[in-house]
Amino acid sequence: MLVKEGISMTSGQRQKIKTLRYQGVGYGKIAKTTGVSRDSVRNYCIREGLSGYASELVTEYRKVLKEEMLFIVCLNCGMKLEQNWPYRDFMDTENV
Repeated sequence: MLVKEGISMTSGQRQKIKTLRYQGVGYGKIAKTTGVSRDSVRNYCIREGLSGYASELVTEYRKVLKEEMLFIVCLNCGMKLEQNWPYRDFMDTENV
């Protein structure tokens, strides 16, 4: 059980741990930030696949994020992409 002084980890703390870990923050700093013991943070990260060197985790996360966002946002500026189909008028079946 994930506890520090008899208090179980909240969903907010779990989300904060994931966020900080994906930013490359170490177990000790995450523990201080969230108020959860270092061992609980480490064990949670191991169970969730967030263990290992933080720099490797950040690299992998960026690769996954890039693949997921490829067609949603511009990878340079972050603006949402809108699909404009120039041949849409040609596919109008009402005028055929």
